[in-house]
Amino acid sequence: MIRSFGPILRVLLPGGWTEHLYQSIGRVFQAGAEGQPGGSLRVTVDEPLEIGPGETLDERLWAVLDEVASPDHGQRFHEFTGDSTLGRMVTAAYQHARFGLVQIWVSGGPRGTVIATYASTFEATVAQELMDAQGVVESADLAGPLAVSHPQV
Repeated sequence: MIRSFGPILRVLLPGGWTEHLYQSIGRVFQAGAEGQPGGSLRVTVDEPLEIGPGETLDERLWAVLDEVASPDHGQRFHEFTGDSTLGRMVTAAYQHARFGLVQIWVSGGPRGTVIATYASTFEATVAQELMDAQGVVESADLAGPLAVSHPQV
């Protein structure tokens, strides 16, 4: 038997987005209808962040975002800090030479941490997709621990 433990990620997925199942790391959501490609959003779940003495949750979230973004993150041109379903959220957007527009979110609180990365090179759809991706990350919520048994093949 293989046992999986951890919180269950729940998100509100906007119309026109689909989930790519069986991804190796996290959950991947794809924008765009069939025949009209769009950007992708990868969402991963981790344990709650440990906050050091004298450190705020926002400061810790920014430190995690900077770790995720470096070393080759491109040119940062936007930052935001605000509330999320999990507690607090930070985000930054980058223009990357290879991946186009990249935005990273780190959302966290006492129940866990969600890290999301959106990337798209499709200029015609990127503005709407970013608003959609922001909504997905803001809606991210964690249900109780998952303990599912799967028979070994």
